[in-house]
Amino acid sequence: MNRRVHLLTMMSENDFVEKRIVIVNSLKSEKLSFLNDNILVKNEDDITTHQSSCHSLLAVYIIGNFSITSVLIDKARKYGFSLFVLSPNMRVRCSIINGIEGNTLLHRKQYECKGEIIGQHIILNKIENQQYLLKKERDKNELVTLSIANLDKCIDALNHSALSRSGIMAVEGFAAKQFFAAYYQKLDWEGRRPRAKMDPINTSLDIGYSMLFNYMDVLLKMYDFDSYVGVLHTEFYKRKSLVCDMVEPFRCIIDETT
Repeated sequence: MNRRVHLLTMMSENDFVEKRIVIVNSLKSEKLSFLNDNILVKNEDDITTHQSSCHSLLAVYIIGNFSITSVLIDKARKYGFSLFVLSPNMRVRCSIINGIEGNTLLHRKQYECKGEIIGQHIILNKIENQQYLLKKERDKNELVTLSIANLDKCIDALNHSALSRSGIMAVEGFAAKQFFAAYYQKLDWEGRRPRAKMDPINTSLDIGYSMLFNYMDVLLKMYDFDSYVGVLHTEFYKRKSLVCDMVEPFRCIIDETT
């Protein structure tokens, strides 16, 4: 019983502030080792590039080919951090999740939540981030200024109206059209065509969004969310609807770097 109480209280606000995720990139010949209760990341020259206490670990992400030893598994279980082995595009190959699996309280709250309310906040956050990128533009021509104003109307609608799922998606679609038209106007871009790979921008966005999706999937697995039950995207067989929802506010990271 005491162990169960510990599991439910382990993920506190302090954990988000104090605990860390260590990423080991074996594609760059990085290696993982332990010294007493410390985890060490070394480069190809055997120089330590990172060291931290195992007590402060939330998870270890290993990118690329890697052999998991019993020592690593024992350390993960002893100190309660999770392990994820990822492909180069961040897709989960295997995972060892410690300390949070079977969190029925989390699952119950997830299944009972009001999808439209949370979904509206997610899309609001996404549009605010899109507007932020437009406001960062040095050359605010007429199209950029108009798009910023139109996104203000979308933000106002999401802030002051209780919308249905279809209404939220309609606002999101309008905002996306305004944003892409203004943000990539100097590149003579015809527009967003998911998975079409018809031009360098669409191809780059597809790759970036795919990596973002996979990384978000890892984060949700780490907290034991049911990634197939979303709040905005509808559910159907094998689609990770919650991941589809949660990547929306972070797409601007890919948009800015493309």
